Amino acid sequence: MKTKILFIALAIVCSSLGIASAQKEKSVYAVAISRGDTKTGIYISQVISSTMNKPGYINPQNFSFKLQWEKKLEMIDVSSTYLSWFGCDWNEDYEYVSKYREDKIYEYKKQGLPIHYVENFSFRQEK
Repeated sequence: MKTKILFIALAIVCSSLGIASAQKEKSVYAVAISRGDTKTGIYISQVISSTMNKPGYINPQNFSFKLQWEKKLEMIDVSSTYLSWFGCDWNEDYEYVSKYREDKIYEYKKQGLPIHYVENFSFRQEK
């Protein structure tokens, strides 16, 4: 009987350790881009990071990411009403996101559109 209880207790401990290790904090990355007309060109952020599984963590894929980006553009005197927004999905691979960003910059430079770098944008975890 003691062996059975010990085995069950050990299984519970191992299970909880597995759950805890699956919930480790990890960094995820993205980039925000807005495109206007041919005079405006594009506005592009640096690679942005967020931390998953952090206490109070809110999924950055939610609407708040887009809203924070639009507010940033309004602060730099850009009317975001006519800008279409898109960005790279949040990804654990920094290099992948960085390459996505560089590919977009190249694509728009090739079209002769102005590139506006918004280097001081950061995503804030909000409750």
